[in-house]
Amino acid sequence: MQVRGGYVIHLGNVEGTLRVGDEVKLSIDQSRRRLIMSNHTGTHVLNYALRQVVGNEADQRGSLVAPDRMRFDFTNKVKRKWNFYMKHKNSNDWSLSRLR
Repeated sequence: MQVRGGYVIHLGNVEGTLRVGDEVKLSIDQSRRRLIMSNHTGTHVLNYALRQVVGNEADQRGSLVAPDRMRFDFTNKVKRKWNFYMKHKNSNDWSLSRLR
């Protein structure tokens, strides 16, 4: 999935020839989709936990959501000391455990 020009685009493979007005059949890899959904939810949980720890000065700048991993990119406008982050490092673990 990609967003281009305000449109959400789902990428896939076409077998044969596709013409305007043709009916199509969509097949989804359910196990892969479930893994992606879980990691997508993880980005929301991580964003929530980050704002609880750092505050609203933390801003999500992007993410990668794949079946086997996720990445969460953010900026923080306020400089904090490392021990502040280490003190709160389990905040996301706590949030995730409440979802199970």
